[in-house]
Parts: sequence; C-alpha cells; structure tokens
Amino acid sequence: MCINSEKLTFCTCSEKQVKSSDNYESEIYYTWLLTSFIGYKKSKLIGKILMPSKDLGKGLTLHRILEMLNANLSYFDFDYHPKELDSFQIRNNLKHPFYEYFSVIYKDGFWQEGNNPAFVSLTKTIAEGKILKEVTEPEKTSNWIVSQNKLSMSQLFDKLLSEKDITNQWRFINALVNRFPKESFQKAYSLCRSNSKTDKIYGFRLMYKLYESEYNLEQVKSFLLKKIASENDKEILEILIFSLKSNLSLLKDEEIKSLLSLKERSDYFKIVLADELINYNHELIIDFFVELCRDKNLGVKQKAIINLSYKNDFNTPKVRKVLWENVENQNKEVKQHSIYGLALRKDHKIRSVLEKELQHLNNSNSLILDAIEELGNKKMKPLLKSKLEQLNDDDKYLSELLIEVIESM
Repeated sequence: MCINSEKLTFCTCSEKQVKSSDNYESEIYYTWLLTSFIGYKKSKLIGKILMPSKDLGKGLTLHRILEMLNANLSYFDFDYHPKELDSFQIRNNLKHPFYEYFSVIYKDGFWQEGNNPAFVSLTKTIAEGKILKEVTEPEKTSNWIVSQNKLSMSQLFDKLLSEKDITNQWRFINALVNRFPKESFQKAYSLCRSNSKTDKIYGFRLMYKLYESEYNLEQVKSFLLKKIASENDKEILEILIFSLKSNLSLLKDEEIKSLLSLKERSDYFKIVLADELINYNHELIIDFFVELCRDKNLGVKQKAIINLSYKNDFNTPKVRKVLWENVENQNKEVKQHSIYGLALRKDHKIRSVLEKELQHLNNSNSLILDAIEELGNKKMKPLLKSKLEQLNDDDKYLSELLIEVIESM
C-alpha cells in the first residue's frame, strides 16, 4: 500500500525497505490480497476461524476500506474492475495471538464485510502487495518480554488502558494474566461492569484470557454466561462467544444452551455461532445446525449447510434428513453442499442425483466430482469416462479433475 498525501493506494510495487528518521529499517507490517472466486473444492479441513477485526490500526479500518472500495474510484495501481465474489483481505504480519485481519467481498454489486467460505473455496490470486511501516524504535519480541517483566501490575494496567494499538493491547493482557491472574480477574470484573464500552471491551478481553488459562474457572465461566443473557452490544457479545468456545468442552448442557440462546438475537449471531461451534460434536450443537439448515434466511442456511457438509462426524439420521431436504434447493451452494455432505457420509442413494448432475458438469458445480470421489461407487466410472471424452480443449481444469476422480476409483 502506497501512501500518497492522504490517499491510500493498494499497490504491488512496495518491495524495497525504507528507513525512518531514526534510521531503523522498516518492517513489513500489513499485507493485502485480492482474489477471484472460481468454485468449490474438496477439503477435509474443519478448523477454527479467527474472528476478523474491524480496526487494524494506522487508519486501516473495515469501515474506511469499504467506503473507499464502494466509491467507484481507482485505489489500485493496476486496471481492476470487481466481479461477483471477488474478495479483498488486509492483515498484519504478526503471529498468533497478535495476528489480525479483515476481509471484504464483492457481492450483489457492492463491497461488504465477509469472505468466501473458508477451506472449501477455490480462488485465484488477482494481485497482492506489502505495506511498509516505519519503525521509530527497535522492537523485538525478546526485548518486549524482558521489559514487561520489569513492570508492576499497576504499570501494566496503565499501559493497557492508554495503548491505542490493539496488537500491543493483547501483549499487555497476556502479561497481566500470566503474571497477575488474581488481580487481573478483579480488575476485569470491575471494567466489565463499567458504563464505558471501551472499558468493558478491555475487561472482557481480560476475561477471555483468564477463561482460556482456566484461572478461577467456574467463577469466570459463570460471569461470562450471565453476561450472554444481559449484554446487548454486538462487539462485546462476539468477545463472549469467542471466550466461551475457547474451552467449550468445559460447558455443561445448560451452559451450552445459554450460549446457543444468542441465535434468538439476530441472523448475524446464528452465522457467528455456526462458524465458532462447528468443531464440537455435541447433540445440542448438532440439533442447532439442523435447525439452521431449515432457517428462512438464505445466508444462515448456506452457512449451516456448507459447514455441516464437511463435518462427517455429524452423521445422525436428523443430519442426513436435513441434507436430503436441500438436495433440490434452488440455491446452487446449498444444493451442491447438501449433495456432497450425503456422499461424504456414504449415503449411496445419492448416486442417482450425482449421475444427473454429472450431465451438466461445469466449473461452477465441480464440487459434484468431489462428491463422486467421496462416495467411491465404481459403477459410476463409465459415466465419468464418457463425460471426459465429451469435454473440449478449453475444459482443461475439468478434464484434470475428472482424470483424478477416475484414477481414484
């Protein structure tokens, strides 16, 4: 990203390092990536998705970037016109737990918060770039740790509450919880009860780290669950969800129900919960996903079906039934992932549906081939070979996929 006066330009040319007025070499602090959506791919990965940030510091906020991209002005150093499902991501260059990012997607004619489904989306890089940050003082992890160990509890809290950079905030929070857990709990409890939203965010972030570390576990857990019922702020509720799911195995059935009650707040929280809870095989969570697969909101239904389709250890009669309900859905994503989910679960009744879909194979429904491969029914091999012979030279991508599936049988 080049900074020219007050205008940000996403450029691909920022390769060389610059030096600040104090002659310390700059470091790559932010990177950006622009991709186009090709289709869906097979993936057995179901992992935790780090929740995106809305403010990366240095003026890089989600709101600002959306305003820029939707202004229909050129902010790239190359000719670019967005297409449906193009995705743009900005991230810092730090490792967990300091890593942060946000993504926007071009959908229905404008840029909006979001991204193509993780793990299963086949994308192509359009362009990417590096953003250089001038460093006014040398900052190394080892020096940081040494310096924090010399600070008292009150000094660490003062630095936390005055720090604007969220990356450094998390560093102070980690230092506080590691060195002063008892005092951190008392301070967090007080901050969470403040009338100031900023103070409450600091407090709940501290509570998250305390719960993750299992300090004073029952009391911290009880406090977080009570706040689920009483808190109304969307940003704080996101922190609460992220906190409780970090140790979801420690929750009792009634406590899981309390967490799932957030689905009543809005469709947004249904989607957040669907992303955060997909890794936990529990009857209540399976029932939650089945319910979302029948939701009236298409976005909620899509999220639930896509996540559920790859989670084959969620394999109950209720799950298979709801997938069958969506096999003939008019929405392409819902339909393809329902078919794939049944094939992954070795439901051989899906074979006739796959044979029908194979007749209309193209790049937009290539997930059908992954479904055929997962089902592993050798009787479909002649149909695959016949389809391969029908493809022309322009269908190289599909030809390669077909050959791969044929050879796997």
